[in-house]
Parts: sequence; structure tokens; C-alpha cells
Amino acid sequence: MNTSEYNLKFDLEKTRQSLSQNVTFDIEQLERLYMEANIYFSDQLVNDYKALENFNKKITEERNKYLQEKIEILTEQLKKVRMSLSVYDQKRSDVLSVLQDKDTFRKFKTYQVELSKIEGELLRLEEKLKGIDKISGYMNEKGDLQVNLEATAKKIKDQIVKGNEIYSAIRKLYSNIFKDIVNTPAILFIEQNKKGNIDFRFDVTKDNEIDVTSEGKGSTYRKMLCVTFDLSVLAAYSGKSFYRFVYHDGVYEGLDNRIKINFIELVRRFCSEYNIQYIFSSIEHDIPPNMLTGFAKDEICLRLDDSGDSGKLFEFSF
Repeated sequence: MNTSEYNLKFDLEKTRQSLSQNVTFDIEQLERLYMEANIYFSDQLVNDYKALENFNKKITEERNKYLQEKIEILTEQLKKVRMSLSVYDQKRSDVLSVLQDKDTFRKFKTYQVELSKIEGELLRLEEKLKGIDKISGYMNEKGDLQVNLEATAKKIKDQIVKGNEIYSAIRKLYSNIFKDIVNTPAILFIEQNKKGNIDFRFDVTKDNEIDVTSEGKGSTYRKMLCVTFDLSVLAAYSGKSFYRFVYHDGVYEGLDNRIKINFIELVRRFCSEYNIQYIFSSIEHDIPPNMLTGFAKDEICLRLDDSGDSGKLFEFSF
């Protein structure tokens, strides 16, 4: 009955709110707005708005009629529900008055409240104990992970000191690739950082491959050093289950034409020798004219331009 009363009150309040909402439209205010915006407001448009306003008024009147009928029905239903609730409330009051006169029942209610508090405190303490057990487990797990971490870091350090076949192959390929492209030796080496992981380092050297020069610090050389590293890794792992392709963007930017020619010749040779797919993108002006005409038809996979949507990557503008 309480639920029915709540639902009826809610419906009644919403219906009254709907009844109080009227559609208003000020044609004069709209005309002023058009005048301020210097937009012509035709007489036909005025007639159309007035016809719309009359139509809304008729709909509102019809709607309010049905809303008023609904309010009367809901009010009558709410009145009946409240009368029934009054009867049940009186019965409940009579029963409670008998129970409350009993001293035993009053004590029972007091003890029941205290018991609920104790049970709540007990549950809280049990949850704390579970949390302590979890923390203890995490601490043990952390200790095990720390031991494994230290052991793994030691293995990495041993690998750096002793070296291995793959690392030696990558270093040799790295030096040869960079020298073929830039005609300058370069060395690749690895260091162990504070976290125990590997950091790859590289430097450009003089012809004696011992003295380090400052050329490796330039952006052009650093870019080619990175490209060389990718090719070295792919070539060293070509006989194993590993990636077979690499993609570079803007490789030719800022390079000398001789380096560009050396680079593309080396890439062609590596693709054939190590079964690698090499992809690079470049703007036309960065490619020497004689090299641009020397590309085979199957070597150019895509041409893009800004002449229209047909020249874009997805053939439409965003």
C-alpha cells in the first residue's frame, strides 16, 4: 500500500507539472531578432508562425483536458489508498502497543541492537585480518620477485661480459652496413642500466675504429645509425623465427645524394640476401632524379599527392 501511495503521488505530481507547462511564442520578439540581424522577415513567414502558434494552442487545450481528467482519477485513487493505509496503520499501532507494554520485549530489542553492533565490529576485525594476511602474502611474493629480478640482472650482465653469437653478428653487420652507406666506421655496444636492463649505445668512429668522433651526435647521422640498427637485427635473425620486414619514414631527409644511392643499393642487396621486406616513405624532392627513374615498377608500392582526394592515402579528406 505504501508503494502504491508513492507511485500515485509521483504520477500526480508529474501530471500537474505537465499541466502547468504552456507553449509560448512571441512573434514580435522574433521579428525584432530578424531586424537586428538584417534578415528580411516576410509576411508569409509571419502567417506561418501564427498558424503554428494557433495549432500549438489547440493541441495544448486538448492535452490539458486529458491531463485534468487524469489528475481527478489519480486524486481519487490516492484518496482510497490513504484511507486503506489509515486502517492498517491503526491495526499496527494497536499490536505494537501490546508488545511495547512487555518488559521482556523491550529488553530483547535492546540486546538485539547491541548484538548487531558487536557483529558489525567482528566483521570489521575479520576484514582487517584478511587484509593483514594479503599484505603478508604480497611481501613474500615481492621477496621472491626481487630474488628472480637480481638473478635475471646477473644473467644479463654475464651475457654482456661473455657475449653471444647473435650479439656478435649484429655488431659486425652494424659496422659493415654503416660503413657501406656513409663510408665511415661505427660501433655498437650495450650497457646495463640501473634497473638491470640493456641500453644500446652507438658511436661513429674514425678509420681506425677506435677513436670516437662527434659526427654521431648529428641528427642525420643518428637517424642512419638507428636505421642501421634495424637492418642489422633483421639480418642477424634472418635464419630464425623473427620479423621479416621494417618500415622507415623520412630516411632521405637531409642526406647527401651519395649516401642515398649507397643506402638504396645496400637495401636491395639485403632484401635479396636475407629475404627481408624493406619499406620506406619519402617526398619526391628528397630522391635524386636519376635514382627516382631507376626504381623498378614493382619497387614502388604507392604514390601519394595533394592534387585531390584520389591522391590521398584513403582517397578522401577528413
